[in-house]
Amino acid sequence: KKSKIKKPTKKDFEFSYRMIVYPLRIKKHYEICSARDNLLFFSDLANRSIEILIKLIYSLNKKEYVCMKWAKNDLKKFKIKPKDFDNRINNLILSGNKNKELKNKIYEIYNLGREIYRLILKQFPDIKKIKNHIDWMDK
Repeated sequence: KKSKIKKPTKKDFEFSYRMIVYPLRIKKHYEICSARDNLLFFSDLANRSIEILIKLIYSLNKKEYVCMKWAKNDLKKFKIKPKDFDNRINNLILSGNKNKELKNKIYEIYNLGREIYRLILKQFPDIKKIKNHIDWMDK
């Protein structure tokens, strides 16, 4: 018997606030990690941010995230996602971990994160915490 997935609510996204803004803070993490010459740690942060972005797309499409194994097929089927999301995620995953590649990875994660947050705000326009954070990032 197939279990029903409950539709995400405003409260779910407010509760997940820390997870939602995590990819937006990636630029700051990169500055700190590169200053400390700790790019291995930053590479792990980038991969975690990518997984969070995928989980958010699952939530917006009212699907349960199980593991990365099935994500590639699922992402192609989802209707609510940023433009060309599956290809952009693939490019991020395949990009290397050298300093220049990591810098490009940061901006792409950051841009994807902003697009996803705009989709969340479109679905739940009265979420104040996220909206204030994104408005602040625009300044």
